[in-house]
Amino acid sequence: MDLFEQLRREHEFGVGTVAGVAAKFGVHRRMVRQAIAGALPPPHLYPRRVKPKLDGVMAFIDTVLDEDRRAPRKQRHTARRIHRRILREFPGASVAESTVRAAALFHRAASLANDVGLLAEEYDPESGAALGNVPQAFTHAGLVSAALTLVRAKETRA
Repeated sequence: MDLFEQLRREHEFGVGTVAGVAAKFGVHRRMVRQAIAGALPPPHLYPRRVKPKLDGVMAFIDTVLDEDRRAPRKQRHTARRIHRRILREFPGASVAESTVRAAALFHRAASLANDVGLLAEEYDPESGAALGNVPQAFTHAGLVSAALTLVRAKETRA
């Protein structure tokens, strides 16, 4: 039996008080009042998220990381260097270093995919060549999850 139905029946035919029903079922009195008011719980209203601050600098991060793919390994940008360049070149940007680090990590992971879009189990750190098998599911789980999170963040801003 649905909890709201149990709460309504107990209020009507059992204990009879909101506090008594709440104590018996171990729920808040507000939930008992909601059950008395209607058969379905009210929809949860999630607060609108503040717009992410990464949009203004994402193209810059992508450009820097794409250029880094052609640079020698020791000359590539770290997330900290990219963050410092953003603060220097975009004075109005107030993006956190951890956000830049996450965006850079995602970009680097997505750039390791082969021509079909699959990721290998291992990579040669020097050349970036794929080593080992190309599993279909487990390697993609983290990347797909991160991509969905980014897409949902963009949709909530619109």
